[in-house]
Amino acid sequence: MGCMLDHCQSAEEAEGLAALTGLRELSKHHDGSLELEMDCLALAEALAPGKSNQSALFSIVEDIKMALSSFSSYKSWATNLKPLPIQLIPLVNSSSSTPRARAASMAAGPAEALKSFEERASDAEARLAKLEALLLNKDGASEASSSAMRDLESKLDAATKECLAEKEQNRRLTVENEKLQYRVSHLIQTIKEAESR
Repeated sequence: MGCMLDHCQSAEEAEGLAALTGLRELSKHHDGSLELEMDCLALAEALAPGKSNQSALFSIVEDIKMALSSFSSYKSWATNLKPLPIQLIPLVNSSSSTPRARAASMAAGPAEALKSFEERASDAEARLAKLEALLLNKDGASEASSSAMRDLESKLDAATKECLAEKEQNRRLTVENEKLQYRVSHLIQTIKEAESR
């Protein structure tokens, strides 16, 4: 099967799309065990079982994982030798079919390859619509939260000003109280001196 990929941002994306296309085509003819060998270590690590997908190629990796789930079992690894094209090796019982029969059944026309790209494009459009809806909901919520935040900030500013005014008034009253205590102590001393004469 031959297929031309349109535009890819990186070699990893091209390898991921090639693997995805090959897996989709292979799943039409084989659902047994599979070994997936690739030369992209980052992609192979992202496909490891139990690994959380935080890759820049998130959607492609998730699509590959979904395509791999149609096989009874699979292994994937990256070769650290010279770069090789992706190898999809179905593990089939040799008595069930001949290599020529398998090759004939896997040869699909361009219409079949185009169909898988159209399915992927419609899936991507659906995901994009969901993300846009979430973003719109987030924007609406953020407007409400930002107006509540502005309201809280204005209340906090008013409370801060009131607190500063109270502190200033307390300072003035403390100074005045100290003056009065000084006067009272002097008056008491004057009275004591007057009585002693």
